[in-house]
Amino acid sequence: MRDITLRDFRKVDLNLIPVFLVLMQERNLTRAAARLALGQPAVSAALARLREMLGDPLLIREARGMRPTRRAHELEARLRPLCEDLLLTVNRPAAFDPLKAQATFRLGMPDNHEYFLVPRLIERMQREAPSCRLGVRSVLHVNAIKLLDDGEIDLYCGRLGRTPAVVQREPLMEIGMLSIFDPRLIGGKRLTLQRFLEHPHVLMSARADFEGAVDAALAKIGHKRHVALSIDNFSTLGPVVSRLPVIATLPEHTARRMASEHGLAIAAPPVDLPKFWTSLAWMARSDGEPAHAWLRKTVREVALTLGAGGGPRRAARD
Repeated sequence: MRDITLRDFRKVDLNLIPVFLVLMQERNLTRAAARLALGQPAVSAALARLREMLGDPLLIREARGMRPTRRAHELEARLRPLCEDLLLTVNRPAAFDPLKAQATFRLGMPDNHEYFLVPRLIERMQREAPSCRLGVRSVLHVNAIKLLDDGEIDLYCGRLGRTPAVVQREPLMEIGMLSIFDPRLIGGKRLTLQRFLEHPHVLMSARADFEGAVDAALAKIGHKRHVALSIDNFSTLGPVVSRLPVIATLPEHTARRMASEHGLAIAAPPVDLPKFWTSLAWMARSDGEPAHAWLRKTVREVALTLGAGGGPRRAARD
């Protein structure tokens, strides 16, 4: 590679690069100006200079915002990681001592993960990082990447689809499904398929759907259950199942905690349900931050203790 001189940088206004990256995120001049704490005319002028400097329109105005050109996508893919590395290099973080730190961590996760993971996580943090704060918000995988990129959450824990290169991820735990119900419902007998189908069910659904993974599995073997109630809040589910002759099938760690809190029976559902992986995800720019590394390690270790739990308790007789 040839030597870089000061003359090379005089040809490029480096102050325009953050403007370009924010515009690529927002695709809207007004929102970009607000994030940059600049007036909209200043952002428009910066975009005009970028277009002139790079010889490309970069972002084309459309009815619903601005559409990036192919050149803009190529530039973003190269410039964003370079800028993140530069910031980490210039602002090298100090070592993190959890006992003395006063950091604030913000986590995003679906509410079922929040239900079984957060109580043990905050218990661990109170012991190891007593002056740190934890903010948790309910986040679905469809919103997770944007919230991470915008800095609204530091870490996401949950199911994920495909992620861009600027996001780091690692598998956290494999989760199966368990059914919970009032122990009097089947009188301590085994939860057979017949008994499973003869009672109404409660379904957890963010969109109040009446079909889910259990229904798809039942359909494969020619059966259908009756879903009497669809809800999106785990705090409602325990009282409902403890009061009514219904069955709910949930992620295993959630099911175990709910069964313990409400005196419910727990059993493996009599239908073949696939397990799923839950992941940790964070922006690559956070990799070198000791505080963030400590947070990831702590969440990982708490999840490991949950994964060590025993299997479902089942009655021996038919």
